[in-house]
Amino acid sequence: MHVIIAYDVTANRTDKFKRICQIYLIRIQNSVFEGELTEAQLMRIKDILVKEVKEDETVRIWLTSKILKSINIGTKKDVEDGFI
Repeated sequence: MHVIIAYDVTANRTDKFKRICQIYLIRIQNSVFEGELTEAQLMRIKDILVKEVKEDETVRIWLTSKILKSINIGTKKDVEDGFI
């Protein structure tokens, strides 16, 4: 399934969340990641994030359908193979 994850955490903790999300996903902006996950991978990353998030921090996970299309406006950045 296609997944988008975004987080809003304190500045000194962003690297920790970046490392967690980069296990399975591609970074598309500072605090936004996307990619294809299996159900097991989704559950694993969700469990890790639940343990790490503190009060006044937020993590959002969107499960998107296969018909999702994106429109990119602006400078194109190089992305890894398999990027949707």
